Amino acid sequence: YTPEILGVAHRTLPCGTVLTLTYGGRSVSVPVIDRGPYIAGRALDLSNATRHALGCPDLCTLSMRVGS
Repeated sequence: YTPEILGVAHRTLPCGTVLTLTYGGRSVSVPVIDRGPYIAGRALDLSNATRHALGCPDLCTLSMRVGS
C-alpha cells in the first residue's frame, strides 16, 4: 500500500481488479492494490491519492462498480 498512488484495499477482490468509484459527482477508476479493510462495516480502504481525486473526506459513502 502506497498512499500516494491511486488504489484501494478490498478483502476479496483480486489485486489488479479495476473499480470505478463515484463520490459527489466525481468518478475515478482505480485498481485493487492491497487487502483490507479490517474494520467492520467498511468495504474499501482508499489510498490518500484516491480520496483526494474524489474529494472525499476521511470517511465517506460512495458508489462502487467493478470494471472501468
